[in-house]
Amino acid sequence: LTSKKMFKYSNKSEKELSTTHFLIQKIFDEAIKYVDITILEGHRDEEKQNEYFNKGVSKVKFPNSKHNSNPSMAVDATPHPINFKDLIRLSHFTGFMLGISKPLLENTGCRLISGIDWDADFNIKEHGFLDYPHFQLEIIDKDEYEKYTNSYFSDLVFKSEPLVNPES
Repeated sequence: LTSKKMFKYSNKSEKELSTTHFLIQKIFDEAIKYVDITILEGHRDEEKQNEYFNKGVSKVKFPNSKHNSNPSMAVDATPHPINFKDLIRLSHFTGFMLGISKPLLENTGCRLISGIDWDADFNIKEHGFLDYPHFQLEIIDKDEYEKYTNSYFSDLVFKSEPLVNPES
């Protein structure tokens, strides 16, 4: 994959993405290299979640959405500029995101699920609630996930040298 254009997130998109799980950030940091993306929402607090439920925008109350964990295990994102009426474009974006996530999630014990194919079986017609912008991280192998995250975070540990007194 190569892109002639270099895209970057807006400040709002960066802020929303920063509220998500590090693996979601990894996927979307790779994707922005190839397509302009707007991150609509990452973490969702109790008030916002229940507001969305009451409006019918979400099917679940707080704390039952993947958006409610901190960091969020879900993100809502669309190609930029936003056009919710162009379902072909949104479907194409979903396929792109699922495809780009596969190698990035290898050996992590996780997979990316889209809001148009909640069970990842490529049968979209069986779902009554199609949430095109929604993506969520699903842990499919807890042992592999724990091994990966433990390794990931141990690699981030800062190993400092002892401070040396410049006068000694």
